[in-house]
Amino acid sequence: MKEIAAERKQRKTKKTEIKYNMKDLKNAATERQLTKQKGNRKKEWLDEECKTEIEKRKRLRIRLLESQKEIDKIKFQEQRKKVKRLCRQRKRRAMERKLRAMEDKYKRKEIRNFYKDAKEIRKGHNGRTVHYKNKEGHLIYEENEVADRWREYFEELLNEPATEINSYSQSVKTNLQDEEEEPTRDEINNIINKLQTFRTIIKALVK
Repeated sequence: MKEIAAERKQRKTKKTEIKYNMKDLKNAATERQLTKQKGNRKKEWLDEECKTEIEKRKRLRIRLLESQKEIDKIKFQEQRKKVKRLCRQRKRRAMERKLRAMEDKYKRKEIRNFYKDAKEIRKGHNGRTVHYKNKEGHLIYEENEVADRWREYFEELLNEPATEINSYSQSVKTNLQDEEEEPTRDEINNIINKLQTFRTIIKALVK
């Protein structure tokens, strides 16, 4: 009897080990996939002109580090300003295209795709785990709680004065993280103000 009990215990232990080994493999595969996705993520605004000017800035920086000459410092500073100005312009255009595409999806009643784009902007395409908190700052996990928090968020936006509703754009700006200077808040606000149906879109999300 003892041998039978020992054998059953051994089988149970093996099953547990297999279960956790499979879990580890699954987690590892997921992690590799997320890393791959993050590495392959493209910046929509980064065109060939930006790449060329950024590369030129890198070469001028190396030259400055090697020479320490004032003339090289001036050239590098001028190129850095040029790159910042160019990248900011491209990011602003990319954001305008994104918002207009969202507006078109809403007009075509593609609410699912529109909502997906809205969440991607909120996350900033950063591939990190998103944690939701309630107004008290406590983490929430249940799907209905998260949905209610989204509803509260958009209702708060609707209750703000028209000049403040574009605080939504601040989260967009914050999530567009890059070493280059971002479009200013006023620039993004101006883009959103051009979208006549933006307020209607927000209302649709809280129904």
